[in-house]
Amino acid sequence: MASRITEFTSVPIPLEMAPTTPQIVNVFKETVDNAPKTPTLKKMAINTALLTIHLATLIFKLFNWILKTFFGFEGQQRALYRELHNVAEEGDEEEIRQFLTEHAAENYLCAEFLPHPELFPHLPEILRGANVCLKDGGVFYKRWQSHGRQRKSSHKCEGKSYEIDHFHFWLQGGDTRFQFEKSPLKGVFSSIDHLIDYLRYKRDNQQQGITGSSPHLDSNPLQCSIGVTGA
Repeated sequence: MASRITEFTSVPIPLEMAPTTPQIVNVFKETVDNAPKTPTLKKMAINTALLTIHLATLIFKLFNWILKTFFGFEGQQRALYRELHNVAEEGDEEEIRQFLTEHAAENYLCAEFLPHPELFPHLPEILRGANVCLKDGGVFYKRWQSHGRQRKSSHKCEGKSYEIDHFHFWLQGGDTRFQFEKSPLKGVFSSIDHLIDYLRYKRDNQQQGITGSSPHLDSNPLQCSIGVTGA
């Protein structure tokens, strides 16, 4: 069978018909100019909203700082833990027991610590944010779950982690772990404070607690043996 050969003949374009560089530039410019754009008023509204949010955040944090620094206003739970820290630093077991008894009805953790005097000597360090390991086989982790709010954690948790206000707890190595945090991971402003505390922790290699800082980290927890009878 004879092969069929198709010939293509190129037709030269006259030079005067070929697009020049200025024409190509103009076409590109028209394409860009005709692209959809965010209306100027909308952009102004977005920028105004962002600026307002930033200013509101700064004003709120400044106002909060003034209240705490000059007028002594702060979160009710944080104030209670500061008082407990001051009592615990005195080292009087009866005074600690009395304080916990007086506040057991309003504060769940006061009621939980009250039957365990073995924790009393460690309370100042605990409230400074120490990472605590209870040698309890996870009994208190299971007990506290129903009172906590589930949250994310950077710790090596076995299962879910929880928090009760400033109190963060989880299961690790089969035992209950917990720490008191200066800024709980809850809400926009508290989350910002939590990030600041985390950066301080990375800088100083110290846990950031309600009443100070502690060298007891995740790799070097404060070991506490605690009775689990009736827990």
